[in-house]
Parts: sequence; C-alpha cells; structure tokens
Amino acid sequence: MCVSFQIAVKPYVKKFLNVKYGAEAVVSKKTRIGIILIELLDSKIDRSGIELTGCSEKYTINVSERYFNTKGFNVSFNKKKFLAVYLEKQFTEEMRSFVDVQVAMGMTAMQAMRVFLMYYTINENEIKLESIYRSYQRYSGENIKVKKNILYST
Repeated sequence: MCVSFQIAVKPYVKKFLNVKYGAEAVVSKKTRIGIILIELLDSKIDRSGIELTGCSEKYTINVSERYFNTKGFNVSFNKKKFLAVYLEKQFTEEMRSFVDVQVAMGMTAMQAMRVFLMYYTINENEIKLESIYRSYQRYSGENIKVKKNILYST
C-alpha cells in the first residue's frame, strides 16, 4: 500500500523527472527527491484546494506505507510549491553542470544545451533555448570562453 502525491511542474521539468526517476517516483532515502519529500510529510490534512499556476503538468510521487506511518500522509500546498521550485532548480543545476563539463571539453554552450534537451526529449515549445542560454550566461558570471580555457590552461 502506498500514498501518491501529484506535484504541479512545468512540462520540461516533468520530462526531466521521467528520465531521472521514472514516470512515477518512489520515495526512498537514496534519492534527492525522496530525502526532501520524507521531511515534508505531515499528518495534517490539507484542504486548501489551491493549485500552482504556470505548471501545466503533474508528476506523481509514491510514498510507501512505512514512511506515511512514521512521518505522515499529506503534503501541504506550501510544501508542494516548495517541492515544485526545488525540482525546477534541480533541472537547472543539472543542465548547468552538464554544460560546464561540455564547454570545458570544447563544445559550445549552445550545442551542449541542445544535447541536454534532446536527451530529455524537451522541445522548444516547453522551454526556449535562448532563454536557458541567457540564464547560463548570467550564471557563469564570466565570459563562457574563460570556462573553455580552464581545461587547456591546466
């Protein structure tokens, strides 16, 4: 027996999670999503009925009877919102790490992002390549070419 929660996420985050954790995640202390969710479980019933705006997809997370007996059986709206933001940040951080490595190996940042998005079958309708490229530039805080030179200067 298990309890299932649905977290409202953006379409590209759902595709990322499907590849990373499967169509439905099963809570375990061995995964980042499991560690976070176990701490968010609560015994209070959430009757708010509020939905997250801007997130058109739902990602299902299953909690085994063991965890909902010891930790709780519900996740409040605010905690679901926190989890949705956390999952989007996880996508962003993994994409940035992938691009950093590929740039250091000689690939352009734009090419690396295309490869990353292709791997997760994320298309331009779900997230614009130019948007994540600008975000990556801001994250870099330096000229991307400097990251390329790190590999060659050591």
